[in-house]
Amino acid sequence: MRTAIILRQDKTNQKGVLPVCMRITHERRSMYVTLIRVKPENWDASRGIVKKSDLQHERLNNELRRRIAEVNKVVVLCEAMEPERGIDAVRDRLHKRTTADMFVYAQNYLSRKENTSVRTYNKCHSHITKFKKFIGKDQFSVSHLTYELLLRYENYLREDLGNSINTVTTNMKTLKELTAEMYEEFRLDIRNNPFRKYKMKSTPTERPCLSEREYFRVRNLKLIMQGKLYDARQLFVFESETGIRISDILKLRWQNYDGHYIQIIMDKTDRQLKIPASDLVKEICAMRERRYKTAGVPITPDGFIFRGILPYEYDSMSREEKVCAENCAVARINLALKRVAVLARVKKNLSTHVGRHTFASRLVRSGQNMVVIRDLLGHASIRTTEIYAKIMQSQMNDAIDVLNKLNNHGYKRAE
Repeated sequence: MRTAIILRQDKTNQKGVLPVCMRITHERRSMYVTLIRVKPENWDASRGIVKKSDLQHERLNNELRRRIAEVNKVVVLCEAMEPERGIDAVRDRLHKRTTADMFVYAQNYLSRKENTSVRTYNKCHSHITKFKKFIGKDQFSVSHLTYELLLRYENYLREDLGNSINTVTTNMKTLKELTAEMYEEFRLDIRNNPFRKYKMKSTPTERPCLSEREYFRVRNLKLIMQGKLYDARQLFVFESETGIRISDILKLRWQNYDGHYIQIIMDKTDRQLKIPASDLVKEICAMRERRYKTAGVPITPDGFIFRGILPYEYDSMSREEKVCAENCAVARINLALKRVAVLARVKKNLSTHVGRHTFASRLVRSGQNMVVIRDLLGHASIRTTEIYAKIMQSQMNDAIDVLNKLNNHGYKRAE
């Protein structure tokens, strides 16, 4: 049997990511085994590795080497034990390791998620646990997953568990991704995939944001430097100037900032984000740097820009401990922001995520291109970004309604 590592150009997904596969050929028959997935511009075909341009190149190359060794071991075993069966023997042995049982395959699916963010892993684990509880047994073939069953599961999530429409959709997206992988891995007829018929549903969520006047009140509020309120306000302004989620800001390291751009892998989506730093962001980073140097704290590439918010032992913590530490840090920041709102005479419920919404809303109000705003926020779909534009339009409609009421209840119209 002959093997080769190739990038499947014909298998791109909505995120523009392609599978790197091992092609196994024997007597004019071929099969493909997916090893990892990368963006085409990050794949070095001549060397058969992920380029350094991908921020996760080390992890992906380690996973690639592990999977190649794993599949090669199966190929060698089949050549020695069942040479007459060729490709069929390899496929059977690989499928025995990961059968068409959804819960068996889910273990491999989740093991790959362990290399992503803690929140992504926990979210997917929770979604699969819910589905397993709904099915009510430990084994379930993907071939038994039907459109009717998806509708029953959707109803179970809404009625029995009380999940919102948007929460149901996030659960279904995990199940959809798992199902799509299994159909590809086991070369099943894509026409039987029930998600081809199932339609995801969503409802717009409230996205509170600050007006320009409110934002400048918070930004210009006089506070004691290096105090809890000062640090909380600085984090809020940083989020309002970059649109980066607080979970990513807390873990932002000096190696992610080159003085002009901020480059990260977003915790929530595992997508790469590179955005230019505004003058105010540069000023905040320079201020933090001066503060550390004054205190005798060395500036290292892996050091946190917002040092002291997360525990100093954060990097040595377990996945669960890290999530707990981040949640506690955000809770403390939000508590401080409530006090900041009072001092700044802002009546809205100020929280870290209001900063991200404020960033997006300011850009929408300024008339910026929606595609640019989508890329700055790191949204996968422009539909998510367009929600901000709809909110702005709704607010304008409400303002005109107020004027109409004033006109109708005020002075009589001149005859």
